[in-house]
Amino acid sequence: MSDGKTVNLRVSKALPTDVGRGRARISGGTDLDLKPGDVVEIIGGNLKKTIMVGDSEVDANSAYNANLPFVLVKDGYTEKSEKEIKHDELISNFIGFEKIIEKYL
Repeated sequence: MSDGKTVNLRVSKALPTDVGRGRARISGGTDLDLKPGDVVEIIGGNLKKTIMVGDSEVDANSAYNANLPFVLVKDGYTEKSEKEIKHDELISNFIGFEKIIEKYL
């Protein structure tokens, strides 16, 4: 946004065609008049300094489609077990998360 307002968005889906192009698909529910499936350009971001944290298979697939390390939060919003969801790290809280950040970034 050009008014300098900071907006936090949640990635809804990352497609292989989006990777490396500075964009990701986000879920609705923002005050930006966006619809699911709209494409938002990410300006000033650095994917090499990005880790995806999520609690479901959809989150994991989005991370891997965007070629990002994925940290799975235990007991999240999914019916699948953590063994069924591809992940790089598994956490139950954010204690010690700085070690994960150092490992991947």
